Amino acid sequence: MIQLIEGAELIAQPGNAGDVNTIAALVIVCFLVGIARAWELIGGPSIGITREVTALVRRHQHGADDPADEQSR
Repeated sequence: MIQLIEGAELIAQPGNAGDVNTIAALVIVCFLVGIARAWELIGGPSIGITREVTALVRRHQHGADDPADEQSR
């Protein structure tokens, strides 16, 4: 619905870059939602940003706490 409104405003004022930016952002969001839904449909593994960041931090902390790792560098 928002895309339709922004499209109508863009037709009325072709030089308005804000409307173009809004439509571009909406297209990207819709594309990402579509990818996520397709991933669920094919049964892909659940990948959460929170889980990935937590794992990255834990790996970083584990590497910093390991003195043998620092000596091998």
